[in-house]
Amino acid sequence: RHSSSMSGNRSKRRRDAEMHESRPSRQRTRQGHVQDLHAPPEEEAAELNPWNARGNEREIAATEVTEMRKRLQAARKSRDGEKKAFAEIDLAKAKLGAANKAGDERVIAAAKVEVAEAKLRGEVEVAEAKLGEANKAGDERVIAAAKVKVAEAKQRGEVEVAKAKLRGEVEVAEAKLGAAN
Repeated sequence: RHSSSMSGNRSKRRRDAEMHESRPSRQRTRQGHVQDLHAPPEEEAAELNPWNARGNEREIAATEVTEMRKRLQAARKSRDGEKKAFAEIDLAKAKLGAANKAGDERVIAAAKVEVAEAKLRGEVEVAEAKLGEANKAGDERVIAAAKVKVAEAKQRGEVEVAKAKLRGEVEVAEAKLGAAN
């Protein structure tokens, strides 16, 4: 019984060796980064280094911010208010993601406020567009309802921005307290 398990291990090793030979020269790591399997050991060690992985995450986040800025520029050129509003929200979220990767509490807090402000502008933009459509249609009840929605969007957004600012101040204060201890 004991010898049969040994032969099983040997065939597994052989199978693993054969699989290794047929593998491509590059593969994705757990984090999704492409790794060169035939790289010199020092390069391989650098790819596996957690500090380097953190740097790659920051690079990816920065690339995402750049991409969102391009989308926002395209939306501004198209003069589509809704598209612009959503592009602003996406850019603010990308900046928040980059701030989270960097780990600076003040930057994170500011990015959260920026997301809330972008959402406010977006919601107001959509409500104002609907008000414009209602004005063109000329139905007084629809116009009145649209004006209420604009006011509600502004009020809701201002509350969200204020909450984000307050949370940000609390987070920064907690970070300072943690650093002092």
